[in-house]
Amino acid sequence: VRALILFAPFLSIARLAAKLVPVAGELVPNWWDNEECLRALHDVPLLVIHGREDNVVPCSHGRELFETAPCKLKCGLFPEELTHNEWDNREVWRAIRRFVDIYVDS
Repeated sequence: VRALILFAPFLSIARLAAKLVPVAGELVPNWWDNEECLRALHDVPLLVIHGREDNVVPCSHGRELFETAPCKLKCGLFPEELTHNEWDNREVWRAIRRFVDIYVDS
């Protein structure tokens, strides 16, 4: 992996389920645990993009992944009015293009 871009990521399925329905967190298997996966990526550049208006996955999940990721090179973009499935955003594409230019195409 040369670089990683996460768009509206969740911490883990179990933690997302617990946020939506408190008892569900204990019932849902934790198959997708982004927190755990990121722990192994010390030398991989990371870009986390998460809109503050996301009504599917709370922005706090993206912020926490960004803050706790052990990656040496990391960037975070948390636009004020961005929703969960909103890809048509110039600020987002500019950030992705710049990240790729710096960390992937070099």
